[in-house]
Amino acid sequence: MNDMVGWLNDNAGAVQAAATVLLVVLTATYAGLVWTQARSGAELVDETTALVQETQRLVTETRRQARPYVFVEVVRRGNILETSVRNTGERGAESVVIAVEQDVHLSGEDRGFLGWPLFQNPIPFLPPGRFVSQLVNFHSQVAPHLPSMPLDKRVLRYTIRYRDGEEEYQAAYEYDLSWLAPAGGDPWPLAGDSLGQLREELKELHHSFVREMESLNQILGARKGPGL
Repeated sequence: MNDMVGWLNDNAGAVQAAATVLLVVLTATYAGLVWTQARSGAELVDETTALVQETQRLVTETRRQARPYVFVEVVRRGNILETSVRNTGERGAESVVIAVEQDVHLSGEDRGFLGWPLFQNPIPFLPPGRFVSQLVNFHSQVAPHLPSMPLDKRVLRYTIRYRDGEEEYQAAYEYDLSWLAPAGGDPWPLAGDSLGQLREELKELHHSFVREMESLNQILGARKGPGL
């Protein structure tokens, strides 16, 4: 024991230096552990933040999809033009109100495409996936006038408002009617006239049937021969 104490006294400087080195090593190790934990904590915070943001995005997207979407469009059915108010959303729309900013008029006397009671009065309820329509004109009367109209005068402009419970929605739209103007080179008298196209196809089918019957008669006549 006395020898140990004597050795420590004789080597106090070396012992102190070794202890200092050991303390530095322990301190560095501790600092490394703290830094690693802090870094892991920061990464965890970043991951948690990203998860919260993604969850919020999914909630917002779900709410955005599960809502009514109401707009106005012009539909052509042969020579008939209809203006429709459509709800393509997943929920019903209540108190649908259309504020017309610009209608398309062919003359000073016609009601245009939106000047009808259906669009001037609120629509109490429009179920999801449903529509209401109004016959507004005939394509044969509209098409000749459109090419002479300025491009900006061919556009329907309106703002539409509606509710879904306590949620309220409002959107402004523009609907260009230039697609109703004659395009030229249309194989059918009225572009998109499904009835006219069906008549032409039936006519061609009839001609094909007649040709087939004539060919069959010729084959049967050739088999019978002149002596039969």
